[in-house]
Order: sequence, then C-alpha cells, then structure tokens
Amino acid sequence: MREVKLDERRQAILTSTGHIVIEGGPGCGKTTIALLKAAKCCAVLKSEQRILFLSFSRAAVRQVTDRMRTTLSAAQGATLEVRTFHSFFLDLIRSHGRLLTGEQARFITPEREAILRADFEGDDDAWKGEKHRLAAEESLYVFDTLAPALADLLERSADLRKLYSTRYPVIVVDEF
Repeated sequence: MREVKLDERRQAILTSTGHIVIEGGPGCGKTTIALLKAAKCCAVLKSEQRILFLSFSRAAVRQVTDRMRTTLSAAQGATLEVRTFHSFFLDLIRSHGRLLTGEQARFITPEREAILRADFEGDDDAWKGEKHRLAAEESLYVFDTLAPALADLLERSADLRKLYSTRYPVIVVDEF
C-alpha cells in the first residue's frame, strides 16, 4: 500500500460525511479518492457488510481492482465488492425478480436483442415499449430494462431495501 499525499480539497472529501459527488477529468484522481474514502469506511463495517463499488464497464472494474492493490491494504480490499452496474442489477433481478412478475427472470443478451429488434416491426419508440413489455409481462430483461426493474423491485419491497442497505451501507458509484 503506497502513501498518498493529499491537498486540502481532497482531504476535505475524505473527512466529509453523507453523499458526495466528485467531478473531474480523466486522470485527476477520482477513483483513488473514492478508494481512499472507501478505506476510511472499512473500519466501521460489521463482519457481514461490504462496500459496493459500482462502475460502468468491465474495463473500469479491472482498473479499480488493479488500483486497489496499491491503494488499500488486503483487509480493506476484502471489504470491497467491485462490480459493473449491469452485473449487480442482473444478479438482484435474477435473485428477486419473481417478486415483480411471479416468474423467474431471464436475460436477453445484446446479440439476441439485436436479432429480436431486427425481426420487430415498429420504430425505435415501439421497440422501447416492447422491451418494457417483455420485462413487465414475460420477465425477459435486456440491459436497458435492468435498472428500472431493480428500482421498481426495491420500491415495492421494504425487506429487500433493508437487506441490501444493511449488506452495503456504503455504495461508491464510479464513472456515473
């Protein structure tokens, strides 16, 4: 774990509480600050709790996990669960999607979605409606419908909200 020297502004980020948005261009240290902030939160976690670190792409997840090795101790790194938005959303929909439709949730790969879209008769707006119908009525999800379905699922179930907010009391959203 390397020592990181921080200016006053970055130090203020680490000592702040509550929600925070860090904006900046590529290479300015947003991910490093997010990891250092997560490291500060590790000390107060219970043994069953994790810090959820979400990013957009698998490449970004690899970059975060690589950076963890030089920024965090092994114990701190073990408390982080680094995932893409879509993989996390898909896991929750697969685990609990039955609460939305009564059926086991299934995922349509982007390749399969392209084939379905090509065979679909209608414009882009009609296809958008069809994707939402597939999710709501047939429990068939594509990338675009995972986040809204998960939001709906969490809105409907206080028990799920409690379960996941207890498991992940700190959520870091990278590359929002």
